[in-house]
Amino acid sequence: MISDIAWSLQTLYGKVKDGNKYFSNHPETAPAENSSYANLVDGNDNTYFHSSWSASGTDKHYLRAELPEATKEYSCEGHDFAAALAKAKEISSQDIYQNPTLDAVSAQTELQAAKNALAINMPEAGKYYRIKSKTTGKYIVSYAESGRPVMQEDGSDQTTVFYLSADKRLTGYASLNMSGNGNFYNDGGHTFNFTASPVTGYYAIRQTSNSNGYLLDYSATNGKLDNWSDPKDERCAWILEEVSEAAQQPKLNKQMTAEYATLAAPVALNIPAGVKAYTVTVDETKESAILEEVSEVIPAGTAVILKKEGAESSFDFTYAPEGSTENSNSLVGVYKTTNVAANINAYILGNGNSGIGFYQMSADDRTLDANKAYLALPATMSQVRSITIGGPTTGIENTVTDGTQTEEYYDLQGRRVLNPTKGIYVTKSGKKVLFNK
Repeated sequence: MISDIAWSLQTLYGKVKDGNKYFSNHPETAPAENSSYANLVDGNDNTYFHSSWSASGTDKHYLRAELPEATKEYSCEGHDFAAALAKAKEISSQDIYQNPTLDAVSAQTELQAAKNALAINMPEAGKYYRIKSKTTGKYIVSYAESGRPVMQEDGSDQTTVFYLSADKRLTGYASLNMSGNGNFYNDGGHTFNFTASPVTGYYAIRQTSNSNGYLLDYSATNGKLDNWSDPKDERCAWILEEVSEAAQQPKLNKQMTAEYATLAAPVALNIPAGVKAYTVTVDETKESAILEEVSEVIPAGTAVILKKEGAESSFDFTYAPEGSTENSNSLVGVYKTTNVAANINAYILGNGNSGIGFYQMSADDRTLDANKAYLALPATMSQVRSITIGGPTTGIENTVTDGTQTEEYYDLQGRRVLNPTKGIYVTKSGKKVLFNK
């Protein structure tokens, strides 16, 4: 028995080498230096983990590890469970006295081996799922009432569909990510781990940073989702239903009546045809804005300027598992309708006196709609009234607010201008600038 346990632990630790993937229902917290899960896998014989001894508990202590396998539903490595079960059923239906050649022992042995190898597998990043309760058959809905998501019996609409990102965030139909308590805030939400539930054949879903944060179907009491510390509770057992029909999969639709718009989301977005995306970096010393294109995928949490390339005005941004960019960015995005704090030197995209550009946000109206962005400028740039984009050649214009520049300027006809006034000019170095004064 001891050798079996030792072999099992060595095998387990060989697969899971991250201490964050282990947790217990009763960890000892008093001597913290001897209670870290990382001690299990650090290879140091002088450090160790033990369960609680300083506090009493009514249930058995256990240690769990979250394995990284991921396929579609069930796996049975080395065996064919369905075939073994069918063979066992066939033999059990016959009379062994009338059929003395039946090998019931071998069939039983193979069925037991296949059963031992049977494992539920984890959901895949980049796919869409409905999350259904074992106990009530209700689905988690991706919006909240009074601080908690509701549960509903109807699982046919987009409100019950979630997208799983590469970092294990759950994005709902309103392009908002679920948090640990099941709510949907104006942030990136939390990550979730999926494990095989102690209730055989189901999933347990837990907030990664909270060992007691298992999603719990509390709908029989108040119609909503909650969380709980014990995954053995059947209300913490879930069914995952993959949603492969494109019409049912949530996406972010952007209506662009103007040539430019801003966009922000807590989930990575595929850039559709007919539109380009840019980050914006403000150069405080030159009082200018630099636009850098983002290609193919807008990373989660990266706010951008959109520029449409044709007459189309409606664009569907489908979700992507992940994205990356090395661009710097002065844009700040919001995912829900937000009141921007008065102490932020915020500029929003608009069509003002200097054309399409970023204009200082009104002190009287600080509301910004969902999935939009503002330009956050240093307080020292409060005198800048606008930063304009969208020139006829480069697509980028720098805004200059005074005439103290040492650069040489030329008008659009190529004539040098010693004292530029309000208008567009080309510098000797080839830059295009806009004077506002």
